[in-house]
Amino acid sequence: MQKSELKKMRMLRSPHGKLLIIMNLTAVFILLLCLQVSATVHSQQKISLSVENIKLSEALSKIQKQTEYRFVYHESRRLKNISVSINVKDASLQTVMDILLQNTGYSYSQLGNNLVAIGTTEKPLRPVTGSVTNSRGDALVGVSVMIKGSNTGTTTNAQGQFSLNIPEGAIIVITYVGYKAKEISVGEESNLQVILDEIDNKLDDVVVVGYGKAETKLRERYRVSAGMRSGKCLLPIISRVLRAESPD
Repeated sequence: MQKSELKKMRMLRSPHGKLLIIMNLTAVFILLLCLQVSATVHSQQKISLSVENIKLSEALSKIQKQTEYRFVYHESRRLKNISVSINVKDASLQTVMDILLQNTGYSYSQLGNNLVAIGTTEKPLRPVTGSVTNSRGDALVGVSVMIKGSNTGTTTNAQGQFSLNIPEGAIIVITYVGYKAKEISVGEESNLQVILDEIDNKLDDVVVVGYGKAETKLRERYRVSAGMRSGKCLLPIISRVLRAESPD
């Protein structure tokens, strides 16, 4: 065993052994260089594509034909119905995919080996039910229940109940005429009991009198206020105001 190892060491120290080591190192260096060049070439693949109103799957197929990229995605009915238009020349994959997937609810990611995965960016929906009443416990019919920041919503039925599919972390906005609006962060809840507070519509200092007396009181009170600011004698004015307010 020791003789074999000594023999190998002598061979490596010999001119032929040193040459063999240099050749092996050179081969490894060339291999690494080729791999790096290959990766650089693949990452710099340019795409030229000019299409109008065609299916997304067709556009991806055209990219595959002119490059080494391969797309992986679940061919759902929704994705099949997406139509796209694009006009680029010598563009990068990022530029092309950003254009193709804009406002579609889908995104992409590169997996390596020229594989590109496409998936939905939308959060999964879950059902939420609830009821809306006033402070007396009366069911409110036709209450608007909307997902904040969207056009998705519903209204309560004759029993004041509603059902709505919402994404995780959604906030719902509940509005009804004559009642204060309410925002609710749903969280993990699946059934909501909402109570709306009525808006206080009382008017301050409303006096119901005959037209002539109301006009007199307003005029005299204005003169009292003006007199107080100017420092004039207020007794005659106050006397007339008191007479105007006394019952006939």
